[in-house]
Amino acid sequence: MNAPKEITDYLEPIISIYLSDFRHKERSAFILCDNLIELSCKLRIKERNPADNRNRERKFPHAIKDAKLSKKFQEVLLKRHGIRNDMQHEKMGIAIDSQDCACDILNVVKVFKKLWGKYALDSASDWVICALRIVELYSNSSYMYKKSLLENKLLKETDWNFRPYHEEEEKKIMEEDEKKFVKDDGMTKRLPKKNEIIIEVGAKIYWSLLVREKTELVNQCLDEILL
Repeated sequence: MNAPKEITDYLEPIISIYLSDFRHKERSAFILCDNLIELSCKLRIKERNPADNRNRERKFPHAIKDAKLSKKFQEVLLKRHGIRNDMQHEKMGIAIDSQDCACDILNVVKVFKKLWGKYALDSASDWVICALRIVELYSNSSYMYKKSLLENKLLKETDWNFRPYHEEEEKKIMEEDEKKFVKDDGMTKRLPKKNEIIIEVGAKIYWSLLVREKTELVNQCLDEILL
């Protein structure tokens, strides 16, 4: 069963925040993960029993319990929930690093699958599934070498401006305005327009955009790294 669209849609901005570049992004994503877990549990409770009208009063601990998550998993989520409460209400200085945040995003995915089954994310966008592969890589400290390989591959080894054309298509494009294109290694590269800024697309600060716009190529890079 697919998770409801409003639930999977909520996951998209969390992933975008995680892959973006600004101070305390992990903190923001961490808090949103906690919110999404609670909302997901409440929605599933309502789906199972439409007559249940207690969700407005149902707090996080009761939501994850009534949603029938395992006791062991509840303990993990309650510990994270406690950190989230401390951050919002008592201890503003609590730091959440990239690995902590990645683990929490994966907890959200795990909640989805516990509530709606292993196909919960089948209706999610391709770029979300691709991004989750990156999140999983960053959730485990033992993947340090593979993370370094991925960062190097996206930044230095992949030319995101190249696009292969069929011979007839290429000829037509070149005839339309040959000054806009250059040839390199048998491929056609579009030169930047006057109002475009050249950026290092593969740099981590642009990953949120890169994963959405070049999903297939990012997946290929991940395939090569994770073999």
